[in-house]
Amino acid sequence: MTSYGKRNAVGIALVILVTLAIIGGVVYVAVDSNRPDPVTEFFIDTAPVDYTTKENVIYVKKFRDAVNGFLAEITGINVSNFTDQIVEAMSISRIPAEKLGGMADAVNQNDLTGLIDALNNASLTEEQIIELFETTSLEFVSSFLDGLFDKSGLTSEEFGLVLYNYFVLYGGQEYSLLLSAFGKDNFVSLIGDTAYFITTVNDVKEGTGEYVDSHAMSAAFYQLGTVFLKAESAAGVDTLEKVLLLRWNYGEDKNNYERINVYTAALREKIGYLIPLFGCVLRSVGAEEVEWGRLYADTGKDADLVYSQSLIAKSVGKGLDEFILSYGEKFGCVDRETLALQIKSVIENLYKAQTLTSGGSLEAEKFLERLNNHLNATDEFFDALVEMENTNYDYDTLIGMEKDGSIVPLADKARSLWALEDVADVFNASVIYMWSSQILYDLAGEVQ
Repeated sequence: MTSYGKRNAVGIALVILVTLAIIGGVVYVAVDSNRPDPVTEFFIDTAPVDYTTKENVIYVKKFRDAVNGFLAEITGINVSNFTDQIVEAMSISRIPAEKLGGMADAVNQNDLTGLIDALNNASLTEEQIIELFETTSLEFVSSFLDGLFDKSGLTSEEFGLVLYNYFVLYGGQEYSLLLSAFGKDNFVSLIGDTAYFITTVNDVKEGTGEYVDSHAMSAAFYQLGTVFLKAESAAGVDTLEKVLLLRWNYGEDKNNYERINVYTAALREKIGYLIPLFGCVLRSVGAEEVEWGRLYADTGKDADLVYSQSLIAKSVGKGLDEFILSYGEKFGCVDRETLALQIKSVIENLYKAQTLTSGGSLEAEKFLERLNNHLNATDEFFDALVEMENTNYDYDTLIGMEKDGSIVPLADKARSLWALEDVADVFNASVIYMWSSQILYDLAGEVQ
């Protein structure tokens, strides 16, 4: 495997474990409320679960083998000590051994054959590199999380405790202090509601999963937005970024470390403000917007598209203005125009950092093309937002416009509000990549 391929493997190989640890805690926070009440287990004994007993050891061995095998197959790195640490955190969190067996099944059944083949290619093309980056998309993460939680039966409280206990044990004294300042409840809420958003919204978009009422969806968005805002107010953006492991820095044993660190330094106390930005926007989305969005998904009519997007635009615009009012001075923006510039700066610095971390070239044609597409899509979104905010046609008028064809330009502009969707997916994939690459770097050193 080339060093290029191995460096790509650094991020992707740990996407599963790190994503589960950081954003995967309580996937079914809201969906569970629509299911029959489960049988609740009450543990009087607070002692760690003994995984060495005859009835437990087989499940634990299965989990260790699955995770170690998964990472070894992709990276060739022995991370058995890391796996043992996860197992210890699960023991302290009193996770039944049977659930470790279920997690092993999910890992074993995840088909990464194409990824492994690409990583072992003697010379990765730019197209293959883009494909590898897309492997860390939210769709991929959501699909795996759905499978893992279904197969393992983990509850939100259990996984939150695993994460918390893992960091208490192995996060180091400095991180433990940060975690304490941030607050356990804030941490678990942030993990759980974010994971719910990722999985449930993706299920709704794909037309899979259980139906969630529009009012329930709106309430979930409001709850997530509140959690995001509370996360920032709990200890400030500096602590928030550190707690969420959004501070990336490499030593001289890392290729291109000086160039990488320039871009990661530019993200400090910037990337963290996107959390309250999302919070302000999510709190502004109401049930009506959700329901009209569902209607358009069912009918595909331009009238439904324009009407739903005009509602969404007004809500998003309100959220952005609230963010500018509350956080603009700290984030470096005074209006929508300067907000767009700051967002584009974060996108550019993150994408450049990821590309260099993976061994890519900032001068490569594909890189420049993708970066320009992301920045242009941001501009397209903000332009469309203004026009759709100012669209006030009633629904009957839009139906008439659809019949005579005059709605086409407006429908095209409405579709431009989706311009940011692919950028958001790439952004999340880049964060996950940088995240996991830094963790593996800290854990095992640079992979050459």
